[in-house]
Amino acid sequence: EQGDAEYFQSPSSREPGNRAYWVWPPALKTSAVPDAAPPRFWIASNPQRPPVPGWLGHLVNDGAACAGDDDVERYCAESLARSNARVVPLCVPLMGVVLSQDVGAGDEILTSYGYDAWLQRPLETSHSQSVDELLQKSASEYAGLTMMASQRYGDEFKKMANFVKTGDVDKAPAPSPKKKPRKSGFG
Repeated sequence: EQGDAEYFQSPSSREPGNRAYWVWPPALKTSAVPDAAPPRFWIASNPQRPPVPGWLGHLVNDGAACAGDDDVERYCAESLARSNARVVPLCVPLMGVVLSQDVGAGDEILTSYGYDAWLQRPLETSHSQSVDELLQKSASEYAGLTMMASQRYGDEFKKMANFVKTGDVDKAPAPSPKKKPRKSGFG
């Protein structure tokens, strides 16, 4: 769509906290995430899109903002505490918003974009123990909600995946050829 192309090519789409972020955790496998999927999913949404029922993920905000390297722990704690939803894989490439608690009419839907979105760099490989614990708690919630959605809506996810790949909800894509196991040694 022209509006999306203009938004994603504009300088404002690359500003910190612009709703372009990685989805946690790396390499989670469910029925919605095939083995051939990338190890992490990148989310980018255009907050200027008009609301369309069933397609409102672009309206989900972060519960906090991260101002810099010395703000990561506060950000992680506040964002996790305020979030009431997670963006989880439905079927590649579609993602969905899953609520982690009840919300009322008019309540804001909040998730955590991750400090990497605010600081515009990849996640660090090591953190302080307190930041690591907050990231693990967030990842556990994400994994639980992803598994719950996969179990509850697995058949619907498979139909969506079929439609994305073949254009028909009932027609599964042809199976991928299986790789032969590698022999060890010189044989």
